[in-house]
Amino acid sequence: MTFMEETIHNSLAVWDACLQTKFIKEMQAGTLPMEKFAFYLIQDTLYLNSYAKVLGKAIYLAENLNEIQLYTSILSFVTDTEAMVRHDYLHQLKMAENILETAEEAAVNKQYTHFLLELAKTNDSAQILMGILPCMLSYAYIFHKLAADTVSQSPYSDFIKGYAEENINEEFKLWCEFADAKCETVNALKKKELSAIFEKASKFELAFWEMAYKEDTK
Repeated sequence: MTFMEETIHNSLAVWDACLQTKFIKEMQAGTLPMEKFAFYLIQDTLYLNSYAKVLGKAIYLAENLNEIQLYTSILSFVTDTEAMVRHDYLHQLKMAENILETAEEAAVNKQYTHFLLELAKTNDSAQILMGILPCMLSYAYIFHKLAADTVSQSPYSDFIKGYAEENINEEFKLWCEFADAKCETVNALKKKELSAIFEKASKFELAFWEMAYKEDTK
C-alpha cells in the first residue's frame, strides 16, 4: 500500500463510525430534523472559515507552482462549492444572512479548528496537509456510501449526492497522489506522526457529526 492508502486504511474504522451516527442515519433516511441540519450548516460554515485560513498558510509554504495549484484547487472547492452550497441551504431555510456573523462555534468546532490552526503554526506543510485532508476524503467516503441508499424524497438527497459525484472523487484522488509524493521521502517515524495527525482529524470529523445531538444535552 502507498502511504496514503495505509493512512486512510488506519482511519476507516473512524469513518465507518461516522456512518453510524444518528445525524448521518437520519440524513440518509430523510428524517433529520431541519433545525439539526441548520445547526450543522452554521457550524460547518464557521469551520470552513478557519479551514480556508489553514489552506492559505499551506499555499504560503508551497515549494513550487504545482503545489500552489493543488492547494488552490482545495481552497476553491471550499470557498466556491462548499461555502456556497451552505449559504444556499441557509437561504432556503429562510435564515437571516447575518446569522453567521452572530453565531458562536460549538465546543467541538472550536477544538477542531484550534487543532488545525495550531498545525498551521508549525510551518510544516506535510502536517498541515494531513490535518486538512480527512475533512475532504472522509466526506467522499461517507457520502458515496450514503448516495447509493438515500431515499429519493429525502430533503437532503441533493446535498448527499453532491459529494458523491465522480468529478469530486477524481479530484480527491489527485490530492491523495499529491500527499503520497509529498511524504515519499520522509522517514518511518515521521510517517507515523503524519498518520496520527490524519487519524486525529478523522476523529474530530466523527465528533462533528455527533455534535448536533450532543449539544442538546448541555
